[in-house]
Amino acid sequence: MKIKQGVITTGVCPQIWYAAGVVDAIYRNKSCLMVITSMVDGIHMSGSKHSTGEAMDIRTLGLTQSEGDIIYAQIKSLLDPQGFDTVDERNKPGVVAHFHIEFDPKTGEEWLQLV
Repeated sequence: MKIKQGVITTGVCPQIWYAAGVVDAIYRNKSCLMVITSMVDGIHMSGSKHSTGEAMDIRTLGLTQSEGDIIYAQIKSLLDPQGFDTVDERNKPGVVAHFHIEFDPKTGEEWLQLV
C-alpha cells in the first residue's frame, strides 16, 4: 500500500484504516499496487465524509477495465455488508478515475461485532 504524497491522514477513523487493509489485500492478490489518493484532504462534494476522516479514494490508474471491475466487485462484496459504501468513480465526468470508500453504516450493517 502506498499513500500519495500530500494526503492528510490525521483524524482518519479506524474503520477506514481497516478498509485500506482489505483493499490492499485485494490489490495485492491481483498483483497490483494500491495507492490512496485522498483521505482528509482534497476538494469533495458538500457533506463528504472525507472531511470527517470517514472516507478515502483509491487510485485506479493502471488497471484495465476488467481488472478494475473484478477488484471493485471484491471490495464491494467484502466492505458494503460491514457498513461501508463503495462507489466506482472511474467513468464519472469531470472526476479523476478512482474508487471511493466511505464508512456510513446502515441498519443491519456492522463493522465490528462484540461477542
